[in-house]
Amino acid sequence: MTGGTRSFFRHRPFELKREKRYHVGSSHRLHSRCAQSPSLKKERISCFHEAQPPSFSDPTAVLTGVTLSGTHGVYVAPFAVLTAMTPYTITIGDESDVQDNALVSTTSPANTVTGAGEAHGPIAFGAQTILAHGATVLGGETANGGTTIGVYGKCPGETQEKAGAGCPSFVGFNSIVDGATIEKDVLVGHLAYVDRGAIVPSGYKVPSGAWVRAGHETDSIVPITCADRVFMDGVVHVNVEFAEGYHELAGYRPDSVEGINFNPKVEFNHNRQFRPTLAGVTTVYPAFRNRIIGAVTMENSLQQLRPDGVMGSHVALRADEGYPFTVHSIGRMADNFTLHALEYTSVTLGAHGTYGPHSLVHGGEVRGDRAITKTGVSFTLGERAVFFRSTMSGAGSSVGNYSLVQDSAYSDNRKAIGNCMIVEKNESRPLAWKEKLPPATCAH
Repeated sequence: MTGGTRSFFRHRPFELKREKRYHVGSSHRLHSRCAQSPSLKKERISCFHEAQPPSFSDPTAVLTGVTLSGTHGVYVAPFAVLTAMTPYTITIGDESDVQDNALVSTTSPANTVTGAGEAHGPIAFGAQTILAHGATVLGGETANGGTTIGVYGKCPGETQEKAGAGCPSFVGFNSIVDGATIEKDVLVGHLAYVDRGAIVPSGYKVPSGAWVRAGHETDSIVPITCADRVFMDGVVHVNVEFAEGYHELAGYRPDSVEGINFNPKVEFNHNRQFRPTLAGVTTVYPAFRNRIIGAVTMENSLQQLRPDGVMGSHVALRADEGYPFTVHSIGRMADNFTLHALEYTSVTLGAHGTYGPHSLVHGGEVRGDRAITKTGVSFTLGERAVFFRSTMSGAGSSVGNYSLVQDSAYSDNRKAIGNCMIVEKNESRPLAWKEKLPPATCAH
């Protein structure tokens, strides 16, 4: 693409010769049940020196009553919100991450649909807790005193609980943990709900779209798999790298981690840096209200992305892991939209797309196809909907509110996934907890 360069400060991207200097903890040791998996990439383990990685919080993240002081390898991504209201606290273990547009609050609001009242309580994240994009964790009273993730339970291969030992626990895209206990070595899928007082024990997985209720946990959980553990290991590794990479960028120049800017150099983007391109113009603009990072090519101009234009606020388009992203002309991108991709994968969004509030598009790989995440012309993604590792290439296709499309492919025009549906590998089922939502949200 041809065009000029718009740069709002005079410097080249941060030219740091990247060398690993930090030791990453137990999540990157080979778990006994996964020792034969090549995906664990053993070379990641041996090249770290024994030092503690820094933590980093994006300037757009809002931390109230919460500190990263004394933590190591924690990454808080753009527009995450963490709020601890006195006397309650939020604590975060090392090598944890709170991703884009996630919400962590010691207050759980009342639900006018179910009649559940407001609740309050502390929140504790153990080492290697992963809160994926758009995840929500709320405080409440539990048998352990408050909401916990990755604090209790056992790691793979352990015969008894070991205090302080860490292994990953994961809360998926736009999922909710509301006054519950998620033990170590647990994966909560996408758009799931773990309700007040529920306990998900170590070694289990909550399927996407499931509703886990206290006293009925076994109705809604399944054993975790080796592949799940490998996936969680990789997520921890990537986000510790982000903590280091963004920390170094901020140390070089603070406005390098603001607005429209280049990505940090990390191993999974081949130690390369890219600046976004808007309407053919390479652009660096730290004062921009949203975060557009790395190899993002957009048809829209900077002027068109103004608040009264096609893009809302608290939007994160982050091509710092997977890349490139190609975003054709936007119809409307609402507040709190997130675009990201797993390492070595790309995303293409078709022209005139409409993306609802708190919705998410995420790239990934399916059967060797690293470019599978694509949408066609006039695609619509509903409120809090998730589009992950999938293709809907036909014109006028849509995904409804609170729906997930994962590992699926459709080519027909005007393909419509309704509201409050979970679609995996082209097989669909209803969202299990839709009765907690206003009826209009899930109406057909």
